[in-house]
Amino acid sequence: MSTTLARDVMTPNVQYVHPFDNVSQIAKVMVKAGISAVPVCDNGHIVGIISEGDLMAPFTEKRKLQRDWWLSILAEGTTLAKDFLEYIDAYNLTAQDLMKKDVIVGRADMTLAQIAQLLQEHHIKRVPIVENGLMVGIVSRADLIRSYAHGHS
Repeated sequence: MSTTLARDVMTPNVQYVHPFDNVSQIAKVMVKAGISAVPVCDNGHIVGIISEGDLMAPFTEKRKLQRDWWLSILAEGTTLAKDFLEYIDAYNLTAQDLMKKDVIVGRADMTLAQIAQLLQEHHIKRVPIVENGLMVGIVSRADLIRSYAHGHS
């Protein structure tokens, strides 16, 4: 039995977003593709990755800013606080504002054991696969499980 490589189980033609795509555009790509994270690419080069949790961050922060704005109005009787302006601007966040920039990547010639080790060591759920500096696919935990279920290792 030959050793299965990342290229054998990876999902090719990966959905991705561009650095200047806004939160709404990113969410639409994720929902349409049924994925929980999406790579951020610039001319085929992976520059980041955004997960559902990363998309939630601005909304959590906006709630905090909204509360702080209301407290400042009640406490000081002032008009539009700087925090409120930041609260409004949070809607204009882009992929480059939210993405994790230090993306762990794999190579197409890595074994599944090596990919699994990357996932485990870095506590991540997927590894973009890069060849010659360009993203060519992605391997998720589900891809590994499917492969193991079919008797590949």
